[in-house]
Amino acid sequence: MPFHPLDPPAAAEGDINFSLRRQAWAGAQVNPETQALLDRDTQVFLRQSVSTPCLSVIRRAEGIWIEDMQGRRYLDFHANNVHHIGYGHPRLVAAITQQLQELPFAPRRFTCEPAIALAEKLAQITPGTLGKVLFAPSGSDGIEIALAYMRAATGRFKTLSFWDAYHGAGFGARSIGGEQLFRGGSIGPLLPGAEHVPPFGDYRNAWGVRTGSGELCANQIRYVLEQEGDIGAVIAEPSRATPSIAPPGFWQKIRQACDEFGALLIFDEIPTGLGKTGKMFACEHDQVVPDILVIGKNLGGGILPIAATICKPELDVCEHYAHGHYTHEKNPGVAE
Repeated sequence: MPFHPLDPPAAAEGDINFSLRRQAWAGAQVNPETQALLDRDTQVFLRQSVSTPCLSVIRRAEGIWIEDMQGRRYLDFHANNVHHIGYGHPRLVAAITQQLQELPFAPRRFTCEPAIALAEKLAQITPGTLGKVLFAPSGSDGIEIALAYMRAATGRFKTLSFWDAYHGAGFGARSIGGEQLFRGGSIGPLLPGAEHVPPFGDYRNAWGVRTGSGELCANQIRYVLEQEGDIGAVIAEPSRATPSIAPPGFWQKIRQACDEFGALLIFDEIPTGLGKTGKMFACEHDQVVPDILVIGKNLGGGILPIAATICKPELDVCEHYAHGHYTHEKNPGVAE
């Protein structure tokens, strides 16, 4: 049978077994009312890996709990990294409600005090001189803004990032990301110049070592920056979503290499920023300040979709263009 580019990869035996176990679980856990809603969901939503088919139907989210249609509560350890203060925090709900009653929207070309106050607060808590902000409706969009400003500021289009990393589902974000789920299929070609290196991690890595993968990875990044000579930015999660923590001094080496070869350092702290690692930002553990910092997810308190791209002042170079032009870019309800 001829291959079609939209054909899924052949299912492995483990995938088939997982599917059978999942069907057995659903048969024991899902009642007719829930199944009817799941069937309706299947009819109206485009299917995509890791999102469909849905496991169940949620009717309530509060604190660290989610509750299904049958009244069963689940402790949500994942939450897509949005519920740092818990779902539906009463203070946040009250603040949003009040803001919607006072000023529900701010059109472009107008500003409002809540948006200014949030930008000022982010400038205050971010390390170094980071302090010029653009808001976006998602972390993926925040990454797209970072890529645009990187190109404008450096005159370069090449990027260097990690295989296995996730930076969002926008076209630029999926290009610099390193997960096959978001890069594969017939959507190519992706952005030119999006280069990748294997990530650090002593448990499993491309070099087959049990110790020292951080040094090997840092050396490889430095080598690529030197050999290419025109990389615009290294883009990475300072604390990766996998259980792999960079050894002490790793990001300092990357910061030094970026400075030496004229590349920006862009940190994606969408899942880790605002206190999740014990410091306000993960990059502070290694005392490294990036040129651009992107945050999101929990910035909206588990209620609203908002992200922020925060740059050093010298990257404010696009005043005659619109690289962060979003309908809700200064929405007071979101900023609140």
